[in-house]
Amino acid sequence: MTHTGFAEFAGAELPQLLRFASALTGSPDTGGDLVQDVMVKVHTRWRRIAPMQHRTAYLRRMITNEWISQHRRWHTRQVRPTDQDELVQLAGDHSDDPALVITDRAELRHRLATLPPRQRAAVVLRFYVDLDYHDIATDLGCSQVNARALVSRGLAALRRDAAEPRTAEPRAAEPRGTAPHPTGPLFTESQGVLP
Repeated sequence: MTHTGFAEFAGAELPQLLRFASALTGSPDTGGDLVQDVMVKVHTRWRRIAPMQHRTAYLRRMITNEWISQHRRWHTRQVRPTDQDELVQLAGDHSDDPALVITDRAELRHRLATLPPRQRAAVVLRFYVDLDYHDIATDLGCSQVNARALVSRGLAALRRDAAEPRTAEPRAAEPRGTAPHPTGPLFTESQGVLP
């Protein structure tokens, strides 16, 4: 395949890769940036990638690895996006699982963002891309047992998080000096400091 072959391949696979990256990152904008970075790398290595039999799986792995690498860098800034229609909805056929019954997409994004990068990637690959554990292991570069463990731990964390009641607003801090002291007031007007 020539560079024309790359353009045809990219045009055909781009929508699927963008949806995957958006689910992985929790943001369509960040997912788009991630796919763009990976596609630049693919273009420069196209002669080596073109003859591959499973190019789409290879690109998913590149996207996953790039996202994990970016997530490790502390200098990157994470911005929480607003709710948009093209966001991921993981519930699907797994509605009996409390970890996956989340109807608010912004809440789903937030809860997925709490998972460590590899667990999040494994959960997205399993339930969004609908890969089996062999393919997840291939994409993440680990054993099938490790892939199962990553998905299992990710779902367990989502279940724990879903079971905990969420407060709408964090409690505002009381102004300094007005919070009650466990043993009584520290100062009185007439006596000064109490022991």
